Amino acid sequence: TSSLSQVIAVETQERSSDTVDLTLRTESIAPQYEGNQSGHQHASSLFEESDSISSEESHGIVSLFFLGLRSFLKATHWSIVSSTKAVFSYLYRYPSHAILNLILVGVILLLVVMGSRLHDRFVLSQVSEDTVNRIIDMSRYTRSHDAEKVGRSGVSNFLRVGAPEWMQRESVKAVLFHAKLEGLSVIDQAVLLATVEVESGYNPMARAPTTTACGLFQFVRGTGLIFGLSPSECMNPWKNAEAGVAHYITNYNDKVAPKVEGLKGPEKIYQTFVASYFMHHDGPDARTVSPEVKTVILDGTNFLFRAYQVLHDEQQSTIKRPSFFESFSEVFWEVIAPVKRMGTTFGDKLITG
Repeated sequence: TSSLSQVIAVETQERSSDTVDLTLRTESIAPQYEGNQSGHQHASSLFEESDSISSEESHGIVSLFFLGLRSFLKATHWSIVSSTKAVFSYLYRYPSHAILNLILVGVILLLVVMGSRLHDRFVLSQVSEDTVNRIIDMSRYTRSHDAEKVGRSGVSNFLRVGAPEWMQRESVKAVLFHAKLEGLSVIDQAVLLATVEVESGYNPMARAPTTTACGLFQFVRGTGLIFGLSPSECMNPWKNAEAGVAHYITNYNDKVAPKVEGLKGPEKIYQTFVASYFMHHDGPDARTVSPEVKTVILDGTNFLFRAYQVLHDEQQSTIKRPSFFESFSEVFWEVIAPVKRMGTTFGDKLITG
């Protein structure tokens, strides 16, 4: 019995020591758990604080933007008001000076308008009527719009290659005007004329039956837009000629000039036409000349050299052209005419009123 009692006492003592040890371990873990809990709470508070700061910053940026916008509008309003006041103050204090300055501004504007018109008039005066007539006489596509034929064939009669003389005349002037405006040589002018001859026969209303090509130079829609020619202006001879000259200059500078460098005389004229028309028809990226293009080039070669001769003769001739003073006087009265009419109308109203 005493042995049994000793065994029970030993087991009880061991259980009690295990309980004490578990209690101590629990107490040591509790602070760590509480620390972790407080850490999670601290992190949550930081996230909430950052969200509030971001929200405040975004509101601050928006407020700053509107504050800057309001300041700008105020400054603009103040500038307009102050400028207006300054102008009226100047007019009130110095009326004679103000009148002189207004006259000076008017004269400057008049000279700007007149200068542009004078330049165009001067360039156009270089295109003589005799030259235009000789070029039309050489064209193989001069034809009349006979009323009976038009009635039978319909509108398509207007859209094919060739045109009446009066229509060709306007087209030739348009091509030569823009070519001379860009300072192109006689060879370049002859090449441009030959290109229009074989493309449209100087018919500004010519249109290809299977593509979007139209006008003097037969621009397709995409190429025309690149050179500032809208579809609505494609049949305008002056607009089409302007785009055609710009297209020719681009192709010449990029591809033609290296091929004709060093050539002279008829060889240079012919090779310039061959290279430029090839790129005009097939595009600058084409590599081989198609049989169709070769046929067209041969067809236009005779016209090319005859046009060159006419233009060369014009360059060498002593055609009487208006002097600068004559052109200035003519343009001056053209510009002044509307002002003169307004003054006359105003004077009549004052008299009758």
